[in-house]
Amino acid sequence: MIDIHAHILPGIDDGPADLDISLELCMSAYNRGVDIIIATPHYWHAVYQPLRHEVMEKIDLLTNELKKRKIFIKVLPGMEVYLDVELPNWLKSKKIYTLGDAGKYVLVELPPQIFPSYTEIVLCKLLAMGITPILAHPERNAQIISNPKLLYRLLEEGVLLQITAGSLIGLFGKSSEQAAKLFLKCNWVDFIASDCHGKQRPYIFTEGVKVAEEIIGKDKTKLLVTENPYRVITGKPINTEKNLENMDYLIEKTKKDRKFVFNMNNYKFIKKISNLFKKINL
Repeated sequence: MIDIHAHILPGIDDGPADLDISLELCMSAYNRGVDIIIATPHYWHAVYQPLRHEVMEKIDLLTNELKKRKIFIKVLPGMEVYLDVELPNWLKSKKIYTLGDAGKYVLVELPPQIFPSYTEIVLCKLLAMGITPILAHPERNAQIISNPKLLYRLLEEGVLLQITAGSLIGLFGKSSEQAAKLFLKCNWVDFIASDCHGKQRPYIFTEGVKVAEEIIGKDKTKLLVTENPYRVITGKPINTEKNLENMDYLIEKTKKDRKFVFNMNNYKFIKKISNLFKKINL
């Protein structure tokens, strides 16, 4: 199996603080049957801005230690890039890594509480450049949870979705778990990944894969953890067509089972932002 989203490099973002923790994460992955991991440190303007050579130095350090300990797992470069209007320019200037440095796919993270008005514009610019955006853990975005139809246009344009294995077993709350399962039932998901970070978020992968197998079957799940990820690291195309027919029906049918839980602070924040957008006609 191949994990396309993992924070395993030491001391570069909010992932593992040191090499020992990085090695623990890799050992956990290896024991779960993972052969390849794409290291995806955060790239977030003014917060985390690792340079490409720094990422490779960390990968080389980790790879050497893995070999010494006979942990046979391959680590490839990548980044989890926070959505920004400058994202296309960062790719043009080679400031950020595509997944596996294959030049065809980039992992993009949305803000946790809102769905920015410029989301579709930025992602479509990437598609026009020949780079397919993969949306990281949309099941953990508050506005998408409350309105999954926000993803319709992105799916129609060819944006791919990656859900987190931990979401499928409830590690990010009931709302995210229900959303992740809904997306699987809708056949919207293209990848399942760990998004591990270290002690605060240990390696969870096969636990979520088993849940996915119960929902969509083993063959379809294999596509999400082996076949599609392989196409990413080799720069090969992935079928981005989604059957959106009857999706309204499925969403409405499962709405009774999806008792989305929001704390009041998040709800007020979302309402405040929504009202602001309305005032400026966004």
